[in-house]
Amino acid sequence: MELILSAISAGGLVGASDQFMCLLIVAVAGRMGWVQLSDPMTFMSSEWFIILIALFWVLSIAPAYASLLSPGIMNAVNSVTNFLSGFLVPLSSALLTLASAGIIASINPDLHQFLQSMQIFTADGSIGPTGLVMGATSAAVGTSMTAMKALAKPAVSTVTATTGHLDAPLFTTIENLASVALMLLAYWLLQLDPWMLVVLAVALFIILLVLLIYAF
Repeated sequence: MELILSAISAGGLVGASDQFMCLLIVAVAGRMGWVQLSDPMTFMSSEWFIILIALFWVLSIAPAYASLLSPGIMNAVNSVTNFLSGFLVPLSSALLTLASAGIIASINPDLHQFLQSMQIFTADGSIGPTGLVMGATSAAVGTSMTAMKALAKPAVSTVTATTGHLDAPLFTTIENLASVALMLLAYWLLQLDPWMLVVLAVALFIILLVLLIYAF
């Protein structure tokens, strides 16, 4: 249960930050050998996956910063890009959850046997029934947090007095910085105690909920 909830919590962090940056950090870390991915998830450390996610990341943030030069049309393009990216949040959360399961087990050897016994991955390298449930749960958590974040943005804009063309680059910068900070914090917490990752995810959910209530 510890490994499952911790992995789901890791995937949920996507909702509080930039999904492509989160995936890119994990993919590069796996490529460099800084973290240990489970065999079925090693494709995330491949060159084609890193290039693909990096491309998605650039395409998602470029309109936000371009809006500083051309607020009218680029704000509209940024809105469309954010909308389309939203459909990939469930997949991003699920991928990060399944990748985190292997990372958690490698950092905590006592959980490695549990990883094997819970059928998160099958013997032929596909996702097992437990893995599907974990991915679906994480997708729901990540999507809900993303929706809460999106709805709370107007309130944040009002408080920070960054309405208009400053909104897009500000939020994009914050989300990317949050991605780096959360991924580093998550890795550190996993070394201390995987349950701390659950605490972190719950804390972020509460913060977004408070912002959402304030927005309304």
